[in-house]
Amino acid sequence: MSNMPEIIAERIGPLVEVLHDAFENARYRIDSDYPGLCRDNQSWLRTHNLRGLTHQRLEDVVLPERWELSGRHQRNGAINLAYGSGEMALRFVHAFPSGEAPIAGQNRARRAWYTQRAVDEFTDPQAMLTQRLLLVWEEESRTADFSLTVIRPLTPGSIRRRVRRDLEIPLPRTLTAFEQTQFDTSDEDEDLYYEIDQDDRDTGTEDDQ
Repeated sequence: MSNMPEIIAERIGPLVEVLHDAFENARYRIDSDYPGLCRDNQSWLRTHNLRGLTHQRLEDVVLPERWELSGRHQRNGAINLAYGSGEMALRFVHAFPSGEAPIAGQNRARRAWYTQRAVDEFTDPQAMLTQRLLLVWEEESRTADFSLTVIRPLTPGSIRRRVRRDLEIPLPRTLTAFEQTQFDTSDEDEDLYYEIDQDDRDTGTEDDQ
């Protein structure tokens, strides 16, 4: 049995409080510095602003050792983090539908990024390929903690099938809570039935890579 889930969780742990702080700082700035900027019928605008200000916060703070911002933020505000010399890549995506990772869509590069071998096929962590992870985030309300979950995708997903994953790690608000969390390593498929709202389609996947 591969020990990759434990290695991934161990490397993600130091990010937990930093990520929540970044999202909370972004929310505070929107609500305090720009009241009325995002109206109730402009959820997409709030999502875009949260993403942009979260990136600013991550630029301004000291990230945990071996973590750094990567990729091209100018590409529709994409946020990406990399660990070490490329052992792990963490791509931020807005949940769609609620609580779910957005599907990859038709973009070939994005579909390829979502598609990778299962962790149980790896036995030597020193010889592994880059572990591509998604940070699925959601502001469930303007007062509750942000919902942050790291998943390791295996497939691009489709309009009626969720993104298959073999690792799902919820990120609670504190490191102490995270260290007590049990994470899911299943990779079962699950059918989804939902209607696409154009605003949600536009805010689901953060970049067009």
